[in-house]
Amino acid sequence: MFRPSRYLAFFTVAALFGFPIPAQAQMPDSLEEALRTTTDRANRRVPLLIIEARQARITQSSNDRADAYYQHFSEGRKPLLTDVIRFYNRELASCGSVQIAAPLLRDAVNAYPGKPEEWAQIGRERASRLLFGSLSPAQWNTASSLRGLSLSDLRTPEQKAWFLSAIPAPFTVVGHMVGSDGETDYSPGNTKTATMSTEQVRIRVVREMGWMYKRGKEDGLHGGWGGEPAARQPGQRYWSRTTGATETETAETYQDNLRDAILAKEPNRFQKGDLSFNTAPLYGKRVLLDGAKTLGELVIRIAEATSLELYADRRISGLSVTVLGDAQKSVDAADLLKALCLATTGTVRAVTDPETKVTVYLLCARTEGTVLPRMRLAEWGADVVALVSTERTAFAKTTRNGGVASGVRFDADAVATISDDVMAQAEARLLNPDPKTNIYGRPAIPVSALSPAAQEKVRRDMVQQEKYNPNATSYDYKTVYADFSLKTQFVTDEYGTFSGSWLASLDSVLPRKPVATVAPKLPTVTGAVALPPAPSFAALKANITNASEARTAIDWARKHGFNALFVPVSLWDDAAPEAFEQIVDAAKASGIKMFPVVSLLKVSAQPDDTDPSAKLTRARNVFGESLHAYAKRREGSPAMRLGTNVAQGLAPLLTHDWLDASDADVRKTVSERLAKIAAVPGIAGIVLGDVAAPGTAFNEAWYVQGSLAGQFAGYGESSRVAFIRQENADPLDLLPNGNMEPNISWNTEREYAAPFAPQNDHYEVARLFQFTKPVERGADGVWKPRTRSAEEETDPERAWRKLLARRNREQIGAIRKAAVPETLPVMIEAPPSIYYSSVSPLPYVAPWLPGEMMPETPDKTALFPTVMRRESNADSVRRGVTNLFKSLADNAKKPNRAGFVIDTTAKPLPEALSLLSVITTMPGD
Repeated sequence: MFRPSRYLAFFTVAALFGFPIPAQAQMPDSLEEALRTTTDRANRRVPLLIIEARQARITQSSNDRADAYYQHFSEGRKPLLTDVIRFYNRELASCGSVQIAAPLLRDAVNAYPGKPEEWAQIGRERASRLLFGSLSPAQWNTASSLRGLSLSDLRTPEQKAWFLSAIPAPFTVVGHMVGSDGETDYSPGNTKTATMSTEQVRIRVVREMGWMYKRGKEDGLHGGWGGEPAARQPGQRYWSRTTGATETETAETYQDNLRDAILAKEPNRFQKGDLSFNTAPLYGKRVLLDGAKTLGELVIRIAEATSLELYADRRISGLSVTVLGDAQKSVDAADLLKALCLATTGTVRAVTDPETKVTVYLLCARTEGTVLPRMRLAEWGADVVALVSTERTAFAKTTRNGGVASGVRFDADAVATISDDVMAQAEARLLNPDPKTNIYGRPAIPVSALSPAAQEKVRRDMVQQEKYNPNATSYDYKTVYADFSLKTQFVTDEYGTFSGSWLASLDSVLPRKPVATVAPKLPTVTGAVALPPAPSFAALKANITNASEARTAIDWARKHGFNALFVPVSLWDDAAPEAFEQIVDAAKASGIKMFPVVSLLKVSAQPDDTDPSAKLTRARNVFGESLHAYAKRREGSPAMRLGTNVAQGLAPLLTHDWLDASDADVRKTVSERLAKIAAVPGIAGIVLGDVAAPGTAFNEAWYVQGSLAGQFAGYGESSRVAFIRQENADPLDLLPNGNMEPNISWNTEREYAAPFAPQNDHYEVARLFQFTKPVERGADGVWKPRTRSAEEETDPERAWRKLLARRNREQIGAIRKAAVPETLPVMIEAPPSIYYSSVSPLPYVAPWLPGEMMPETPDKTALFPTVMRRESNADSVRRGVTNLFKSLADNAKKPNRAGFVIDTTAKPLPEALSLLSVITTMPGD
């Protein structure tokens, strides 16, 4: 609540001396309270709806506006409702038979601020790196001196240009006087300002130290709590640099100007959606408002009146509703729905299940999904960060090779300083980390080794912590865990020094001694490796293309104690079943069981016209792209070219794509072709691989970098319909739980924002979901809260992943039922976890008992896997086989696996068998 300062002063004096105080001195705390004092709130021609009046408040954004607000409520006045609503940045909007207090403005996100390369070149920090990266050792010495580096110390035009760009322009400082009580005295005349040209300022480089604390036995570190600054002396004048004094000042980094470029306020207008308001079934249907407490209740009444399957997004369904005027008067359903759209800057989105042809409708924001602009911006931000990080790495390398960081010292006036001896020990620990004394790369330093001023700062931190968290496990205040950096300072002759730009972490620029390359210590394994006592199942997965190779593999398997061969068989090669039948014939009377391994959903990224999979529907991501299309779109981006994590995450998507198992044609085609392979006589069973597109297999929350937000599938209409029914939300509106660039504040001023903020992050949405229950329409057509089991997730993202995993198991189960006889044993290769999408994990192979649902997790009947990779050699294979057989021996003592499988498909058969020659025959063979 805000009251202008001069009015507060007046009321204080009036109370002390007994002066009469005007009526209504206490201003309404919310729009809900303000409405009670208005003169025209009742007896309205048409009902007026106000959404979430109890949460709308006046903020301190404008003294003039707050003064006017006070005037409307002072001296017992009863203002007009229209005037009061405008103080909360809303206006009355007529929607025919109903009115709505609609926000004046709505939030908008600009997903394309400009070329990433241009934004990466913004800022004083970058100019400082370029300047210092170009300095000679002599210039570094000058820059690290008390005097600092001046424009006259520079040689080239580029250096001078970088120097001037690294200094704020204009360079304005403000001087404050400390009063007798030790606090800043803001009395008129005590504050002075001074402005200097960039040529009057010098740049200095210093070391800086910050620290964190360890608590109890926890592994993590905790930051300082910003204990109160050291007391200043009465009569002392201190100077600080003003920031953002003018619009012409150069930004420190690209992020300083980013918020204004990507977040905007637009006039609130009705957003055209997927439902017509002027035709049936909305037009002409009447809805009563009486008794409705929330927006969700009104939406249910519209659904009941129109027979539409209509939901309100759960982020807004719990918003309160205030009805002014005659609530007994019915309103038109179309008018009411349009009013609710205006109140929440929303629209109505339609999603149709392609199989059932049923359409569900959702009151939400933007028909294309609220998070898509945010994710596009995350990709853009990742590109900028990749470019900036590359420059930072180049600067650190140049500085390290020049050996110039050793001459940079602490500022003598800085609170956080340590002696040269302690610094030398810290440097040694930075370059040769000890896990016991370096936690997260921060060397431990005794508090007793800090300067007196720094020790006092630790004491203030301790006091601050005990004040706000007295019951927490005690912190270790005898040791700090320090991080060191190089930073610049701006030096002036008259006003002192001022903080400048961050250059680099100290450990990245310290010269390192050459380290001799030492081969990793690996267990020495020589000679043959014997299998442990015969496991019940020992399989070799190998590339076998004809009967001759089959006989070779069978002969090898018999001699080495294997009893099964897993042979990859193409689902999309019309000749594959017949060719595999010949391979099976070669195994007759050998005692070796033959299993075809069939990839169900993984297909070539760019099939030719003769490939039967070419015209089948691909699994889609949140952008509506196939995963391969997403990877191709991002292939040339800076984040892909320069960011290792991004490149690893996208690499698998460049060579393959995945079919959409929720598509009926996909299931039908896959079933028909799988049935031909399953019908090959003489096979002992069948192994199904690639049974889920990335992101559809596990009940895991989507925790991922925003730059890789498109690498997961499952966003088909049928899945979206199922989720809207289950959770009353569209997955296109769920932000992932993870790091998303650009790293700025997404908070919006609530007085300007509508009750529905489309930038809700993962945690805020999860919190909103906890306070509102989903609703569903029963078979009798009655809407009611949905009954949820104890196992169901309240976290919306996890609920989405669980739904995808369950539906995927049902769909693959339907394929198995249609294609594979129940008498034929089936095994499945577990799909990779989304956490390891960039690396081929070791898949388990587990049996699948007859039934429609695919197993969710492996059990003790699964197989131990080991995988031969393209880079494998004799030594690595020997170690891998040794570890595998040790696991088998341990398993014999406490069984949890039924056997093992060695996957050699990364190698041609002859090479694979040669590398496996270290395995001896089974005892007794």
